[in-house]
Amino acid sequence: MAIIKDKPNILIVDDKPANILALEGLLEGHDRTILKAYSGSEALKIAARNELALILLDVQMPDMDGFEVAELLRLSEKSMHVPIIFITAISTDSKNEYKGYEKGAVDYLFKPFEPYVLLNKVKVFLDLYNQKKMIELQSKELNQKVLELQKANLKIENANRELEKMALIDGLTGIPNRHHMENLLTKEWRRSQREASHLSIMMIDIDYFKNFNDFYGHLVGDECLKRIAQTLEKTMRRPYDYVARYGGEEFLAMLPSTDQEGCYFMAERFLNVIQELKIPHEKSSIASHVTISIGAAIIVPNFDSSITQLIEKADQALYEAKNNGRNQYKIINLLTEDQVKEKNSCLEDDKAIPINPHEINSILNNKTILLVDDDMVCLYALSSILSEKGVNVIKAENGRDAIEVLRNSDIIDLIFMDMMMPEMDGYVACKKIREQKEYQNLPIIALTSKALKGDRDKCINAGASDYLSKPLDMDRLFSMIQNWLK
Repeated sequence: MAIIKDKPNILIVDDKPANILALEGLLEGHDRTILKAYSGSEALKIAARNELALILLDVQMPDMDGFEVAELLRLSEKSMHVPIIFITAISTDSKNEYKGYEKGAVDYLFKPFEPYVLLNKVKVFLDLYNQKKMIELQSKELNQKVLELQKANLKIENANRELEKMALIDGLTGIPNRHHMENLLTKEWRRSQREASHLSIMMIDIDYFKNFNDFYGHLVGDECLKRIAQTLEKTMRRPYDYVARYGGEEFLAMLPSTDQEGCYFMAERFLNVIQELKIPHEKSSIASHVTISIGAAIIVPNFDSSITQLIEKADQALYEAKNNGRNQYKIINLLTEDQVKEKNSCLEDDKAIPINPHEINSILNNKTILLVDDDMVCLYALSSILSEKGVNVIKAENGRDAIEVLRNSDIIDLIFMDMMMPEMDGYVACKKIREQKEYQNLPIIALTSKALKGDRDKCINAGASDYLSKPLDMDRLFSMIQNWLK
């Protein structure tokens, strides 16, 4: 409960000491403090330094009368709301009363006055002051309690977030656990099903890990698991790619919008980055350091397929990789016959022109090609292939960035443009590029992972020069480059 500790201050202002003494005698008590001023200027100074509950102000004073003092008090933020009772011997002329109220008085006392009248008036204003202070204190206490409650709620929210995180994260390795991965995989499955896009997963197993644990001990085994988990996670380039600890020494990687080419690329990278760790493994039958085996499965989800089927195929592929000698990967493509036929029907007009290897190397050398794709796997895979041919590769992750690159580049010889991207997709980017005169003849090859009927026409109408579906056929890709840059 709020308690008012400070006693209220009453300021008596009068140029006659006898009057102040008389008033002080009447008002003195344990529940108040009397302050005295013998002139208007002294009263203003005291009001500026102290918080006042009430001012008893004589009207007739030399140099500065009570009306002037009241007017100046009302100009100060500290004293503008302090109640003023005028004490005067002037007759009750209504003009003087009005003037006093205009200057800020709340009441009048006329000399001579009855002591009980003064005491009752003072009591009313002190009670109002105390109520005001009580409200301020209670408000302050309430604000403090609200602040404490907010801090407590924040702590609870943070604790809940930590608990949720702990429930989703593997305690040893710090990467998502199996339960979290199953939820992520379910969401991604539905998205891939809606968009008819590829979904790849990889089962990753540490080769001869039981032998490792038995020889080096479980503490070293735990450190090995941590390093491999963190390395696999760092190797994932896109924000929607995930790797989770799926079992003891088994991990599961999820790669949305990743076709067979991208899957091969990531499997190779996983094998290489783990070998580069050079974690000693004296009890391995295939290497002197820790290695992994990978089983991958690729699918374009439909209503006849299931996540269980995808995981079983990845597990089957892992078994084959281990059975074939470990430290390798095996990939199973679950594309249905109808999906293959539909993909092939979209490529019927895409027959590759025979290419001359020497000619294509000559054509590509010192050329500048802009790759625009939000799929980091595809971006880096294609970039690596073109760079080996002497191409100066510039990368952009969406249409907006691609247009900015064009503005700041002197020469771009050709663009590979993915059509499905965030922020600005390839269709919009192609149209915007073609709106600029200097780029109306710039070759733009559209890339899409869907390969649905009508895609080619849609891409060409948007401004693309040609069309190529993923997974990319390198002969067809080089044939197109040869055709547009020759």
